[in-house]
Amino acid sequence: MSARDWSNFYRHGLTVSLAGSVIVNAALWAAVFTLFPHGEPAAILHYSIDVGIDFIGAGQQIIMLPAIGAALAVGNTVLGAALSRAQPATAKLLWYTTPLLQIILLGSFILIWQANR
Repeated sequence: MSARDWSNFYRHGLTVSLAGSVIVNAALWAAVFTLFPHGEPAAILHYSIDVGIDFIGAGQQIIMLPAIGAALAVGNTVLGAALSRAQPATAKLLWYTTPLLQIILLGSFILIWQANR
């Protein structure tokens, strides 16, 4: 492959990665607003196998999950752009792990949601 082909591959990969991150984060926002009981005065927000329920809070606090995901996506994108010339490998690591972080947050939401059903 020529240098131009690799450039197009990375550009396309970056686009797919960022688009995937946005789509998963949007799904997380949608799930939070449609599935989680916001009106509940107390909701289980953290559960561990060792202790069991270890954090109960207002149902509205679940909004922090997609908000953190959005902040991570923006932060990784901006930091990756700032590092792209000096440290391209680090920039790509930031960009390509962002969808994985969103998937982990979505999985966390699903587990919290199941604990509240």
